[in-house]
Amino acid sequence: MSQYNPPQFPTPGPPAAGPVGALSSDTGKKGRKSRRDSGTGGSGDGVQGPAKKVVDRQLKLAGIFALVVAVIVGLSVVGSGGGTYVVQVTRAVGVNSEVSTTSLNAVKVDPAVVVDGALSASSSKDVLGKVADLLKKSPRATRSIAKGEQVTPSMFGSALDLADKVDPDQRLLSVEIPISRAVGGQVEAGSSVDIIGTANDVTGVLATAVKVMSVTVSESAYQHIADLQSSDTKAKPSDLLPATPVPGIYLLRVSADEAARIQAVADNGTLTLVYRPADSTDMPADTMTAHQAVCALSPTSSSCSGS
Repeated sequence: MSQYNPPQFPTPGPPAAGPVGALSSDTGKKGRKSRRDSGTGGSGDGVQGPAKKVVDRQLKLAGIFALVVAVIVGLSVVGSGGGTYVVQVTRAVGVNSEVSTTSLNAVKVDPAVVVDGALSASSSKDVLGKVADLLKKSPRATRSIAKGEQVTPSMFGSALDLADKVDPDQRLLSVEIPISRAVGGQVEAGSSVDIIGTANDVTGVLATAVKVMSVTVSESAYQHIADLQSSDTKAKPSDLLPATPVPGIYLLRVSADEAARIQAVADNGTLTLVYRPADSTDMPADTMTAHQAVCALSPTSSSCSGS
């Protein structure tokens, strides 16, 4: 009987270095790359290659859009509160010029900058409605209005308004008075004044509590405007009149017996307007000369003892 000898196999050893090891390393890299591309353990949500770039770009655009919307909403919320609408003139308006809504514009301003008496409302529609109603009754400017000024009812009037405000025993009288004798030019339509007259070195009170109906530029200013129009026939008075009126001519509402007295002094002496606050007392009606006025304070002085 023959003896059976099983085959002998080599004992396994460590892997040989060289190409096999390199292949193993490449295989590992490919594996990691495959996992990244497939989204396993990554952030691509299964999107591979160029498609992933498109998705990332869309996500960025969506984020930017959301930010812009948030900013717009925030600004609208901030801008929606604390504002008041007023009406401003869009161009300079000359005295006595007829005004229409085409030269007016509603703007939103901080309530702190709304001038006293200005037409205002919580919406542009409401404030424009107010000024439209005003212009139906009073379409003419009672004084020059600068571009950008806020509209107040006292800026406008009409011949009908003037007639309605004059009683049977009253008259309307216009006089020209320089700024130096008209409260530095601060007297305006609606003001109440006392009138002092001086003639032949005698001064006295001519009228008290006189209502100023309107204020216009001086006669010399009107003549200057006429001269400018002769050289520029297309120029309008509203374009040539000063934006802020330089006082000169005052339209006054006086009593029937005061009218002639005031005009007599205007023709032969000088007139002075004295601003009269509300609830003020009347000025003394006594007349005096300049000498008497000075001596009233020092009646015992040698210069006044003989007066």
